Amino acid sequence: MVDLTSGAVKPKEIIGVLKRVLTDVEGLKVVRMNVLDATPLDENALADIKKYVTTKVSRLYKHEIEIELHGNYFSTYEYLRRLESYNRVFYWNEISYKALAWPTALINLKVYTLSSRKDGAGA
Repeated sequence: MVDLTSGAVKPKEIIGVLKRVLTDVEGLKVVRMNVLDATPLDENALADIKKYVTTKVSRLYKHEIEIELHGNYFSTYEYLRRLESYNRVFYWNEISYKALAWPTALINLKVYTLSSRKDGAGA
C-alpha cells in the first residue's frame, strides 16, 4: 500500500511544478493555464482509491489544472515524460493534440492532484 500524502504535490504548488518542469523542455510554450474548482471524489472513487493507498481521510478533493501548450510532438512527449518522472506525485488524465502547420500543434492537458482539503491551486 502507498501512503496518499507521501510525496504528493500540494494543490497550491501544482502550477509552479508545471511551469518548473516546462522550463527544461525546448519547443513548448504555455498558451494558457486554467485552475478548475476543486471537486470532491464520490464515494465509489474514494473506495477504489482506498484499495491501493493508505489514508485516514473520509473526503478527498481533486484539484485540476487545464494547461494549453503550443509546440511539437517530441517536446510534448518530453514534457509528459518529465512530469511522470517528477519526484513528487500528481496525475494527468486527459490530453488532446491538434496538429497545426507542421511540426507545431496545440496541446490541451489536464493535470491534477488529490488532497483532503478543498482549498487548493487557486487559493
